[in-house]
Amino acid sequence: MPQRPRSAFFMPNKNTSACAVFYAFAECNTTPTDIQCLQRKLNGEVVVTFKSIAAKEQFIHLNSLSIDSEPFNLQDIDKPLTVLTIYDAPFELSDLAIIKRPTPYCEVIHYRRGKQLDISGNQIGPNLTADIFYGFNNMSFLYLNQCGLKYIENGTFRAMRKLMKLALSGNKLSHVSAGILEGPSEKSFRLNLSDNKLTSLPDFSGILELEILIVRSNKIKQLPVDVFTQKFNVTNNLDLSGNHLDSIEEDAFSNLTVLKQMDLSYNKLRFIPDGAFSGCKLLVKLMLTGNNLTCIRKDTFAETSLELLFLQGNRIKHIEGNAFRYLNSLEILTLFANPIELLQNDTFKGVSTNVRLANMASRFKTVTLEEVTKLKEAAESLNTRKSTINWVRVFEKWCDENSFEKNLEMILLE
Repeated sequence: MPQRPRSAFFMPNKNTSACAVFYAFAECNTTPTDIQCLQRKLNGEVVVTFKSIAAKEQFIHLNSLSIDSEPFNLQDIDKPLTVLTIYDAPFELSDLAIIKRPTPYCEVIHYRRGKQLDISGNQIGPNLTADIFYGFNNMSFLYLNQCGLKYIENGTFRAMRKLMKLALSGNKLSHVSAGILEGPSEKSFRLNLSDNKLTSLPDFSGILELEILIVRSNKIKQLPVDVFTQKFNVTNNLDLSGNHLDSIEEDAFSNLTVLKQMDLSYNKLRFIPDGAFSGCKLLVKLMLTGNNLTCIRKDTFAETSLELLFLQGNRIKHIEGNAFRYLNSLEILTLFANPIELLQNDTFKGVSTNVRLANMASRFKTVTLEEVTKLKEAAESLNTRKSTINWVRVFEKWCDENSFEKNLEMILLE
């Protein structure tokens, strides 16, 4: 029998193979020469006797041993643990509150909350080390918002192979390296890095495919051409709103071939090169609200599948003819809060006649092509193209004649 007090034990599944146990020891860097005896009892319990007390203590301090991606508690044979399971704990109850409840009655050695862990708002920073989440193999959702984090060590989430969502918003991160995502392998992975201090988009090349990447409200000024490569892709939603982007390289998004939504609102974009989104063939929603755009060129949205296009709140004065000619599936287009002086005859050529055009003010009204033609003729006859004030007067008169609201926002061309 193993000699005490140098023994520890754990209880793996009964069908766990000996090879899986040996592989687990190797993974946790347990030195084989430190082990004196290893036996498996009839009840499935595995007892490990070490050659020194120091080796045993080092092993027990791991808290759990991961075997086939499943963690098992490590216990001192003289101080066996009591496993306490808490059912139906309210979601609003913080993890730290749950941990503190039993502390007056016992020493809490290890804690794990199902597949979701939310410790947002607790100042656990400024650093996260690679060993802090060891054993969290089944974790699916991890929330570390507003935790005062400034640095995350590579491999911190290595054990979380099944992680689907990682929320790190509201921290003080100025740099994030690709190594922090070493481990998660779910294709539906979602990463939120909003409201940090990032000055460049993290390079996750060769790591994994993200379903959602949110980097809203940081300090990113540029997007390198190779930031999105064939080894790194975003499949559903890319949110870069609220940054300091003033330009976009021509091929910056060329590899985002399956992206569906992109938000570039509230940056400082002044110009978008031709075909900037041509690689985004499945893009259906694009938000460019609140930038400094002055012109929309005819090939800006070429080869996309846009259904929703938001351009309000810019400085757009000129829209080239056929600017929206490729948008056969367009359903909503917003252009209000722009100093547009002239719309050419072919501005909306190729656009579906059922598109909702949000251009002036706040209410929806159905307008026929015949009525729009009359408005156009009235505007041309009074030479109102040069004067916004005259245009408003003609518009108000036209509304009175047709019993329309004078603060139309959406015009539906039927």
